[in-house]
Amino acid sequence: MEPAPVLLLLGSLWGCSGHPTDRLVVTPREPVVPFGGSTELNCSLACPRGKVEWRGLDTALGTISSFPTHSILHIRHATVATEGMKICQGSCQEQHYQKTVTLKVYALPDTLRLETSPQILRPGHPANLNCSAMHLYPITGVALTWYRGHQVVKTDFDSEETDEELYNIVSILSVSGTEVAEGVEFRCEVTLHVGQETFTQVASVVASAKEPSVPQDLIAGSPTAPVATTTLRRSGTMGTGSSAGTVPACSLQIWSLPPTGTRGRALRIECHAQCAGNAAVGWLRTPAALSQYQEESTGSSSTLRLDHAEPWHQGHYQCVLLGHRAQMVTLEVMVVEDSLSSSPAIAMGTAGSLLGLIVAAAVSRRLWKRFRSR
Repeated sequence: MEPAPVLLLLGSLWGCSGHPTDRLVVTPREPVVPFGGSTELNCSLACPRGKVEWRGLDTALGTISSFPTHSILHIRHATVATEGMKICQGSCQEQHYQKTVTLKVYALPDTLRLETSPQILRPGHPANLNCSAMHLYPITGVALTWYRGHQVVKTDFDSEETDEELYNIVSILSVSGTEVAEGVEFRCEVTLHVGQETFTQVASVVASAKEPSVPQDLIAGSPTAPVATTTLRRSGTMGTGSSAGTVPACSLQIWSLPPTGTRGRALRIECHAQCAGNAAVGWLRTPAALSQYQEESTGSSSTLRLDHAEPWHQGHYQCVLLGHRAQMVTLEVMVVEDSLSSSPAIAMGTAGSLLGLIVAAAVSRRLWKRFRSR
């Protein structure tokens, strides 16, 4: 072998001063951290008298521990603002080195929420299936797929951004009575791709003519998984949840009667859609499980009734317009204590105190007369 190629190869691995050009090492090379989690980036230089430091304004989002041969960037309570390029620089014997890594933050809920309307999925009856998940990131790495058995039936979803720059997603699958057969499983699968990592959550429901032994608030792994509310937008666009294109525009309204609930008294929350054509609405979020309410759906309206409101019925109610271009509205309902219910107790306490004063006065007067007669 000719010596020239060998020298060229060595020259590509070593600098002009005879030092390796890849002395600076950053680990991990493709850092990934969950939202709210922690991680450490280690930058080291194989040079006893060298200097290593993390540079860039974004390092203010973490703390740094520096040593003669390495520097550690500590990331705590990662947020969306934490992610991005991190730069490490080192020097050794007048040689300068630089390495960069891109930190990626991801967020995925522990569970999905899968609900059906009507609540029981019966063979031969049409239904709307609602699959939702809250606090995902990045939205560009999210994929949602509906399955009927092993067949893919839908892949689109709507999304909304939260104040924390995370995303909530919802997808509604409408099925006809002929599609709902005994034993058929409908499955919602959400996949999140982040760098080389892939995360998946699945929720499913099976059509059955049998009466369920548990409430049909079908939630994968958790009794409650509410979806936060901000401005709804179509996945991949910046529009709001209003209809567009050939789909008729709709107006969606929500209210409660009375406006403020009272503990122990009746309360109802109503949602109504006004559309040029036929429309249906459903409940995407309720403070308590949907089975705790009496749900009445007629035409383009749906009402949740409570004979006796309780504190756990207080919170955000979210109604959604069922269809391919979903709209949603949110109402915050308060449930306060009944001021009249405490009146009898107050009256009894007051009467008791007054009676005590009268008795005490009478006893004092009798003792005073007896004392004077002596």
